[in-house]
Amino acid sequence: MVANIKVIHAANDGVFGVPARTPVRVIRTSLADAFKVPTRALTLVNGKRVGEAHCLLDSDTLEFVNADGRKGADLERLMRFWPTSTNFVTDASPGR
Repeated sequence: MVANIKVIHAANDGVFGVPARTPVRVIRTSLADAFKVPTRALTLVNGKRVGEAHCLLDSDTLEFVNADGRKGADLERLMRFWPTSTNFVTDASPGR
């Protein structure tokens, strides 16, 4: 029997037909490169945390969540790329 599983990680998502009762670890391994799933990502199925041995069923949603790290750049890193004299408000005004 085929189970249609929705898989989400960051900006990546897709629905995949896999054999019913496929363990989470198989999906993680299969999509590690394509979805850039880190080995330390938490695993959620239908919003609940599960282990790598959890078996997936039809219509399950599998989500890999980065437990640490942050999104975006910090100000110090960002300022290395823009000169300190840049005035974003003036530069972004209409007609310039």
